[in-house]
Amino acid sequence: MPRPLLGVETEIRVPILPGATGISFWWEFWDSESQGQTGYNDGFSVDIVDANTGLPLTNLVYADSFSTTAASGGCVDAISGGAETGMAGPQMFSSALPALPSTAYLSIVAWNGSDNAVAPAA
Repeated sequence: MPRPLLGVETEIRVPILPGATGISFWWEFWDSESQGQTGYNDGFSVDIVDANTGLPLTNLVYADSFSTTAASGGCVDAISGGAETGMAGPQMFSSALPALPSTAYLSIVAWNGSDNAVAPAA
């Protein structure tokens, strides 16, 4: 996802401590649109961004309305009514980190593409 953001997304910024060598987290994304059947592209992205330049350094996780929904056993989000994206249950991301600038941060972004009728959840 290019930066700067357009202002219609929800973003959480988490500082990455200097010298950090790895990152691990669990994530889920529930899409309330028609899983690729509409012109609305709701989504979720986790990136490492350089605060000085605003440029994403690397994408860690990405899911949107065109991603595969979970096979049988996938959950439905009680708030959004959305279908779970990816595998059933929480998905784990874990990776070593390259050397990063001291201004790097973790950018967690969710968006509701072009409408406010049915919000996704991440």
